[in-house]
Amino acid sequence: MPQIIEMLEDTANYRSVLLRLIAIAIIELPTKVDDLLMQYISPVFSIIRKYMETNITNGTIRNMESTMLAFVMIMTALTHPMLYNLVDGDKTAYSNRMEAHREHAKFWLDLIVPRTPTAPLHMAQAIGEYSV
Repeated sequence: MPQIIEMLEDTANYRSVLLRLIAIAIIELPTKVDDLLMQYISPVFSIIRKYMETNITNGTIRNMESTMLAFVMIMTALTHPMLYNLVDGDKTAYSNRMEAHREHAKFWLDLIVPRTPTAPLHMAQAIGEYSV
């Protein structure tokens, strides 16, 4: 999965013209947009969705709807750099692109990989009530 995130983020960061051309095609060629999306975008989405579905079936990742999971991961990777600037201004998110890839991969793995409980929690700890 880290390689998928890296590929998507590199596309957003270093091939942003491609994303802009797709957006313009959607606006300017509404009658042909389905053909364009099916030819160029759908294969990438399908491969990532199948990868997610395989890992869900194997129990490697949590039982989630694979299409939604793939779509959200793709859109997060493609839009994060631009949206980050809207939220945090000119502050750089990461010192380099490898750090960004590692952080995003960690985020997604923490989100979708099932956790195995190490020890049962006392009910007060589970709901955040600690006695001193």
